[in-house]
Amino acid sequence: MIRYLLTLEWLKYRNNGLVKVLLLFFVISQSFLLLTGKKFPELPPPLPAPSAIFEFPSVYVYQGYIGNWLAFILLGFLAIYMTSSEFSSKTFRQNLITGLSRSQMFQAKLYTILMISTVATLLYWISCLAYGLIHTPDITIDLITERWEWVLRYWLMCLGYMSFAWMLAVVFRRSALATIFYLTYVLFLEPILRWAVHYQLFNHRSMLFYPMNAIEDLEPNPFFEYADAIQQKDMPFPLFLQPWEAVLTSSIYIVIFLFITYRVIRRADL
Repeated sequence: MIRYLLTLEWLKYRNNGLVKVLLLFFVISQSFLLLTGKKFPELPPPLPAPSAIFEFPSVYVYQGYIGNWLAFILLGFLAIYMTSSEFSSKTFRQNLITGLSRSQMFQAKLYTILMISTVATLLYWISCLAYGLIHTPDITIDLITERWEWVLRYWLMCLGYMSFAWMLAVVFRRSALATIFYLTYVLFLEPILRWAVHYQLFNHRSMLFYPMNAIEDLEPNPFFEYADAIQQKDMPFPLFLQPWEAVLTSSIYIVIFLFITYRVIRRADL
């Protein structure tokens, strides 16, 4: 059944130009965008030298942060488009008429998102290995495998962005509305809630547990690894969740996103 549902999804989008462009741009950017780091100037200690971003194990961190932005923009929009286009073209209704159940329609899109997240993660892992093997002067197995947990976190991050975007597309049904809310919430609304409201009222690290912040912290900004040397006087707690906190919190939110999506598909007039 999984293969059958994935085949149906493939047949829908195999000739879709926008889907091809988004996926191609993701592949090219995730594979080669890190090369722009060779043009960075030398940074003062304790910040890393430009060459260090290509070496094991730090390459996992920098490639992960690049992937964070790419997954947020490209994979998030892809999930919105692949869902909202089915509402506008009445594909969901046609699937019901031809015998697919609502649960199967949910499963088909879920399997597709899982597949895209997995392929994106394989690309991330392979590109990290390629950069590291080429640029690391003294390679050891310990160096190569030191931060392999970032690979799992990358997969969870892709799934998190796509699950959230999918939920919005099912709720709003229109691509423009879902995209506007998606970008507005991630870039503006949640940061305002966290910093201008939550932090000002409570001054507590619970402000770190908002959904998109938890997903972002799976592959955080690598330069904040040096936050101990650039101590922020007004912050009584670290800026990022601990890795296990980010994994657990993101997993809970992903389950919530998927549950809401499933309930809407089950009950809505498609």
